[in-house]
Amino acid sequence: MPKQFQHIIITHFCFRGKNAFKHLRWPGLAFYIYPLTKKYLDYRFKLFEMLCLPGILGQSNQNFTWVLVIDKDLGFSYKKKLSELVQARKKTFLVEYNSTLRLDQLDWLKTFIEGKPDYILTSNHDDDDCLPVNFVEQFHKVLSEESTSVKLPPLKIFGCDQILQWDLLYSKNTPLGKYSNWHRNYKTSSCGFSLRVKYPEYNHSVSGMVHKFAPHYFNFTSSPPTRHVQAIRKVFLESSYKNKEELSSWPPDSMFRDISEVTGPVLMSNHARNAQYSRLYEQKHMSDIVTGPDSFNEYNIDWEKAYKYISGFKKNRSIYFARRIQKNFRKLKRKTIRKLNQYSMRIIIRKEIYYD
Repeated sequence: MPKQFQHIIITHFCFRGKNAFKHLRWPGLAFYIYPLTKKYLDYRFKLFEMLCLPGILGQSNQNFTWVLVIDKDLGFSYKKKLSELVQARKKTFLVEYNSTLRLDQLDWLKTFIEGKPDYILTSNHDDDDCLPVNFVEQFHKVLSEESTSVKLPPLKIFGCDQILQWDLLYSKNTPLGKYSNWHRNYKTSSCGFSLRVKYPEYNHSVSGMVHKFAPHYFNFTSSPPTRHVQAIRKVFLESSYKNKEELSSWPPDSMFRDISEVTGPVLMSNHARNAQYSRLYEQKHMSDIVTGPDSFNEYNIDWEKAYKYISGFKKNRSIYFARRIQKNFRKLKRKTIRKLNQYSMRIIIRKEIYYD
């Protein structure tokens, strides 16, 4: 009998979640700019209205729940605006983040879980990116095909390794910016990054996982590359032992799938007020000028808003260099601490040798 599943898409919208995933050895959502200022929120709302919102509303299959996590101190006018933007869509909810919520678990989503699904699929969708219009439809076809299998792994990651990126840099020669294929070393995108879990046996959501580590989480034959991956593995293994299942016995290939091979690439935006701002200024291979809807046929973008807002996405070198200085300062601080620790250890060793 085919397994039943429920799909929940999660969007983090300008909330201060710095310590939300501290227990997973990951600092969480880092903001270089305070996310609740009028200037920042106006900027992010433009991106949301251009890309994320129409991408969700334009999905050919609407059989999913959309949960937007917002800051508890988000201004009333912005909260009202966001509610009005999404109110036309059923099964869409705003959740105010507070420190008691364990976003990496499913408990905080129980209110939105319908019936008794065999599996829960949670997907990350950034508020400044866009999914192809058939993303959910094609994704669910894959899930339905897999559900006929005699046995499914209790946990499985789905990622999007095919990525288009839109450099939102307004100029006279490129009034709508440029687009290109992904250029960084890691493949899996944060947009569309998903985790399917056997429910209710496994209480895990995709929140708290880092997309670039997707190939490492279930590769138990290799050492974890970071403390975060080690922490996630520990949490997952503890769940599997509790359910008397041997998670490490599953081949890594059976626990990860590039869903973009079926859905097509996701669309990620690069802009000056992104935590990954440096992507905007990095050299890409074979960039093309964005001319309008013909450049992104597979995506439901609000082009009326794009033409209206695009002049606001100009080069902002001051932000770029300010962030570079901030980043270099943090590196220097870590290096200084490391040097001091090494110096202290040398003194301790010398004293031990002397007294021996």
